[in-house]
Amino acid sequence: MKYFITAAALTAAVLSGTAAGAAVPETMDINDGETLLFDFGAVPEYGWTPVDAKTKYDPGRGYGFSMISFSENESCSGSGVLSDAVNIDSLYCDRVSFDVDLPPGIYELSVYSGNIQYMTVCLEGQPAIIDLEFSSTEGRIEIPVTDGQLNMSFMRGSSGTELSVSALSITRKSGPDERRKRVFVCGDSLAATFYPQFVSQPLETGYRGGWGQMLGAFLPEDLYVHNMSSVGQTAKGFIESGQLESLLYFAEPGDYAVISFGYNDYLSCTAEEYTENLTAIVSALKSAGCVPIISSELCEADEFDKNGAYTKKDDRYEAEAIAVADGSGVQYIDLHAAHARYLSSIGYDSAMTLFWQQWDSSIDTLHPNRNGAGQAARIFTEECIKNGIDEFSGILTGYGISEDIRIKCRLDGNTMYLENTAPNEITLQLITNKYRSKTLSDSIITSITLPAYDVIGPQPETEVYVPMYVRTNRSFLMGSGIAIELKQTINL
Repeated sequence: MKYFITAAALTAAVLSGTAAGAAVPETMDINDGETLLFDFGAVPEYGWTPVDAKTKYDPGRGYGFSMISFSENESCSGSGVLSDAVNIDSLYCDRVSFDVDLPPGIYELSVYSGNIQYMTVCLEGQPAIIDLEFSSTEGRIEIPVTDGQLNMSFMRGSSGTELSVSALSITRKSGPDERRKRVFVCGDSLAATFYPQFVSQPLETGYRGGWGQMLGAFLPEDLYVHNMSSVGQTAKGFIESGQLESLLYFAEPGDYAVISFGYNDYLSCTAEEYTENLTAIVSALKSAGCVPIISSELCEADEFDKNGAYTKKDDRYEAEAIAVADGSGVQYIDLHAAHARYLSSIGYDSAMTLFWQQWDSSIDTLHPNRNGAGQAARIFTEECIKNGIDEFSGILTGYGISEDIRIKCRLDGNTMYLENTAPNEITLQLITNKYRSKTLSDSIITSITLPAYDVIGPQPETEVYVPMYVRTNRSFLMGSGIAIELKQTINL
């Protein structure tokens, strides 16, 4: 017998150590909306299916480890189901998997780590949750199971050697034919997922974030973001680590694959090697029927001085990436330029609040915090839509992120000068009101479209003629004369 449990309730149950009502299933049969709960370690929690280091797979049971010679129980620092775990010897991790019999379908998995620093979770033998970070953290992913059995194994992450799993939940989302189209993100630490992945206030300044981690908030529900980015990654490393092979395994024709490498490549290989590796990735994706999108990297805070003056760093092989995109006939998104325009539009002080405040309280001028990562994900989505990727049209205000739009306005004689300091085009209504003896006698309404502010190639101010000089540009003059009112007609 199995019970429905929501993702929020599951997280609460894990943190509290309880899952009342969730019983040990007699079989691994599972219906849509139902969840299986497994507690790894020596001490089982009530309501969770116990799995210790010697629980070997048995067809009658429907779950267990493929081998039990290289695993042992261990205590952990968490509470409840996170108080213990099963540790797998990293020297033999390629021989050990945790197998669960499941009918074909789409499943959401939450994997909770034991005592680790970094650990990659493999599904069906392929790296799937990249660099699950620190102890007692949750990695969540949605995957199809097509052959009647889920196989979960583990491998070392970007650092550390411990492989330890504390808990696992498996929720059936739908039947096998209802798989959502994927948007794979292939990048480095600027796009990677950082933990805790799911927090009550995902834009909190203290948390580091990657824009690939936040991208799902800005895409329609029928697109699923699978972030395969990792710290320190390069185009060459993406191939050699098996992540490209994994992407091709999970991908289906029509899926998108966003490729954003260059920062670490510039430090580790020549332009020719970068071009060769990036071309190989694009070619493999196109052969599999995927839709590659090459994106430049984010802008760094130290590309601006404290007066807001911008000097672009040319250390990301952007010209080479553009050449590969042109030569391969794939879309190129200049995220770097769009991100630079946005940071310039909000000013130096505001821009600095979007970068990660490190543990020593210093500001990392390269990596964004959750808010900055969210802004970058929003900008990337908007740039894709502008470039004709209509399937990305959808939610652009997730998590309460706003544009921080500001319109500069000044009068000089009979000429009004308007300037849009936001990175988006804005349409306004200019209302010229005439008054006689404090009574409105006439109004002239003009629609004005202001181009987006462009730090790369600044746009001139927009000149608007007004009938006569007025002292204010936003309030009504209550005597005889003329007043100007600006109203925004499109809320971006």
